[in-house]
This record gives sequence, structure tokens and C-alpha cells, in this order.
Amino acid sequence: MVDHEWLEAAVDLGLSPQPFHIETVSSASLDELQQKGYAKRLTLHKPSHASTEVTELFDIVDQTVYIRDNQPEHIKILITAHCLAHADFINQNHYIVTMIQAFKEQYPVMRRQFEQAREKLSDYDFLSLNCSLYDLYQFLHIRDEDVEWILTNMHLNEPLVKLWRVFNFENSLFRTIGQTSLMNEGWATLYERLLLRHNHSYTPAVEKVVNEKNRPYPTGINLYRLGEQLWEEVDEGLRFRIRSIATDSSFLERFYSPNIHYNDLISILHPSLKEVRNNYPFVKQQLLATTRYQGKLRVELDRESTLNTNEVTFRYPKEQYHDIKVRTVIQSLEALLKHRVYIKPI
Repeated sequence: MVDHEWLEAAVDLGLSPQPFHIETVSSASLDELQQKGYAKRLTLHKPSHASTEVTELFDIVDQTVYIRDNQPEHIKILITAHCLAHADFINQNHYIVTMIQAFKEQYPVMRRQFEQAREKLSDYDFLSLNCSLYDLYQFLHIRDEDVEWILTNMHLNEPLVKLWRVFNFENSLFRTIGQTSLMNEGWATLYERLLLRHNHSYTPAVEKVVNEKNRPYPTGINLYRLGEQLWEEVDEGLRFRIRSIATDSSFLERFYSPNIHYNDLISILHPSLKEVRNNYPFVKQQLLATTRYQGKLRVELDRESTLNTNEVTFRYPKEQYHDIKVRTVIQSLEALLKHRVYIKPI
């Protein structure tokens, strides 16, 4: 558990963190946990290509912080402050609280469905279906109602239906985490500084790490930096309410100001979009799409076309920027559905 002194400091600053467990793990174990997303993940996960080695992972399902072993003392102090702020956000944000409650209630049922699917499938088929479903959710943002329509109307075999439902169930957790990650990381970055200063722990060594973490990226979004800048736009009297009721998209819509955009240019989305980085309205719209769909291609099932042909058609907004390898996703969908699949602009 986190030290009582740090919990008191958090309360002094108005935070309401729930106590959480702390476990020190090896580098290999933490890397695997990062790939899984949470410790008790059921479905397939693949090696991450992230270039940055994380020092900790906050498992919001088990309320456990896993810390890489052999960390210097100043890093442990920084992690403590950062995770206390996370613990406050996670246990106060309405969307995360609601998701975790529902997730914990449904998890035993989904675990049984996962095991039943594994029992009915050969090792090869089980792995193959896992890979196809993993690719589907890695690259596409597909609505829950479209998934349910497919599972109900496409005459899929029972093990696949169960396995797909488990993937969709876990994806709902990852989606909620993704749609609040900018707020969450920004909140943790803002309040880690306040906590460290409150406890007289903001040493030069700690400050150096904080500044390095918050540096602008050549491309992509630094959640720590952008998130903190956004929270600094929020009146202090409103911060705790916004923390509880917003998601990243509503947060950006309200607080991503021209001041943030033009003064810092911290919202560079992709190398191919560098030429429009000075276009505040365009970048704001792209940021909103990114936070809603986490860089995935948003598709909707064309049910009428699918019912009237022996083909499955998904459609996506023509104006949505993406660099998804659509052919890879189509191959995965065709392996699952045993029908020809099309992904077309609206």
C-alpha cells in the first residue's frame, strides 16, 4: 500500500484517491503487463512496438500499480505522486467508475465463455481466430451494436461467437481507458508536481525526469504535456467537477484553445500532416477524432447491403484521416466471417 504520509498529502490537495496495492516486478514482467493492458486479460495480446520503456503500470481493474524493479529512489517518489493522482482520477471519473463496475460483474461470465471456446476449438483454430480478432480491434473502431448484429445474424459457429464476445467485452475496457487517457495523464502530471512540492520532494533529480517526460514530441501527441496544458486552462474551481463528468473529446472541445495550439504546437498528429500544424481548427478536429477512436478507422456496418448480398460491407467517413492497412483488416474479417468483405468510404 502507498504510505500514509502521501495519502494525507493527496487529501490536503483535495484529491480522493482510493488505496491501491504496489508490486515490484521484473522488467520482463512489466513489459508483458504493458502489452496485456491489465493483469487478468483473457484474449490474445501481441508484443508492443512502443519505443519508450515504462516505469510503472496502473491496473485499474485490480487497483494495483506494478513498478519496474531496481528503480532509483527519486523515480519511486515520482511514481508514487503520479499514481496517487491517477488513483483519484480513476475512482472519480464517472465513465471509468461505471465501466470498472460493469467489467468486474461480467468478468466471470466472460472467462467461462473464453474457456468454453478454447475447449471446442483446436489449438490452431483457437490461435488463428484470436489473431484475426486481435487485428480487427487493433485497427477498427466498430460499434457494439454492429458486432451484436454480426454475431446474431451471420450464422457463425458457437465457439467463434463466444470468443468474439470476449474480445468485444475486453475492448470496451480498453476503449474507455483510451477515451479518458488524455485527461487522466494530464491530471496525474499536474498533481504529481503539486504533491511533490507539498511533500518537499521536488528535487532537481525529480524535476529533470518530469521535464524529460513532458518534452514535445517530433510527431504524435504527448499525453502528459498536452493533458497538463489543458488542465491549466480549467478554472481551479471547476477542475474536480470536470474530472468527474468529462471524456477526452468533451475536454478537448471545451479547453483546447488557440493559446495552447499556437504557443506550443504540441499537437502534431502524424508526419504527413506537418504542413497543417498551424491550422488550429483542422488540428482540433483531428485531435477530437483521435481521442474518440484512438487512431482507429471508425466503421459502420452497412446492414442493408449485407442482407441483400452475399458480401459484408463496412463504411467509413471519407474525410476521416487514417493510415490503417485496410487490406490486412479485410483479410482478418474474411477469415472470421467466411464472406467477402468490403470497407468503403461513405
